[in-house]
Amino acid sequence: INDGYSSLSSILKLVHDRQIRVLPLTEAEIMERYSLPQSFGAGELDSLIICKHRELSLVTNDKKVAKFRETEGVRYITLNALLRMLWRNSILSKEEIKDLIGEIQKKDRVTLLKPGEVFIE
Repeated sequence: INDGYSSLSSILKLVHDRQIRVLPLTEAEIMERYSLPQSFGAGELDSLIICKHRELSLVTNDKKVAKFRETEGVRYITLNALLRMLWRNSILSKEEIKDLIGEIQKKDRVTLLKPGEVFIE
C-alpha cells in the first residue's frame, strides 16, 4: 500500500483478521538465501526458499525465476493463473482484477503475457 497498491488494502485486512498468514523465514532458510543467485530480488529469493522448504507453489512471471525453480523442485503458477483463480472464485471482482493488472503493469513494469487469459469463462 505504501508503494501505491491501494487494491492490496483488502489483503492486509485478511492478514489482520488472521485469514492469511505471513510466513517469516526460519534461521535455516535465511542461511540458504545466500546460496541462491543474488541477481534475484529479495522477494523472489524469500519466496523461492519458503516454497521449497514448505512445499508451497510459487507465483511468478519472471522467466529466470521460473526456470531456476525447476532445479530446486519448486512448483509454480503464473500471475495470470493466480489472477484468474481470484476472479473465478469471486475473491476479487473483474473490475478489481483489471485495476490490479493496471497497477502491476504501471508500477512494476510487468507485462502480463496473455492478459485475456484471466477472464476466459
